[in-house]
Amino acid sequence: MKFIATKSANYQLFARDPEIQYFPDGRTRQIRPALVAEFGDASSGEISGAEGLIMNDVHGQYGSGRAADIRGFFFDSEEAQERHGWTDEERQFVEQRLQEVSVPDGDVKVWTKPVPVPPWPTYDKMHHNAIPTFAEQSGMAGAALDYELRTKNRPDLVKKLRELADLEVGEGALTAA
Repeated sequence: MKFIATKSANYQLFARDPEIQYFPDGRTRQIRPALVAEFGDASSGEISGAEGLIMNDVHGQYGSGRAADIRGFFFDSEEAQERHGWTDEERQFVEQRLQEVSVPDGDVKVWTKPVPVPPWPTYDKMHHNAIPTFAEQSGMAGAALDYELRTKNRPDLVKKLRELADLEVGEGALTAA
């Protein structure tokens, strides 16, 4: 299951704290390790944000103010299970804990694959032979190709749309100068 941390960079959620045994002489022994969902790996050198100058809208010049550009990260519980050697029960426990904290406008959200939007409202109702003609006439061959590849992926239609999209790109390059 995939999750996204939207408000914080390098967000960590401790699903389970480590269980540690303390001895009178100061020694410790870890009985059970912590289960931590890590959104981004700070030790890998990933860039978790940046600092930039603020644009002065009135004069179109950069001002002296600075602004932070901080981005969140993804967490894939199955990939973490492989990396950390978690059991299926431990992975499910982490997923359950993440689902508990994933509330609207919260730090963590369950990631769902975006649903492709048709390039025009009647695309899915059209006969597949009519799509290339309409795409060519409307100049939407590239958008139609992208949608077709993400959804039905019909080989003959993809071939025709790819040819039309290549023509659109070629014509755009010729008329742009």
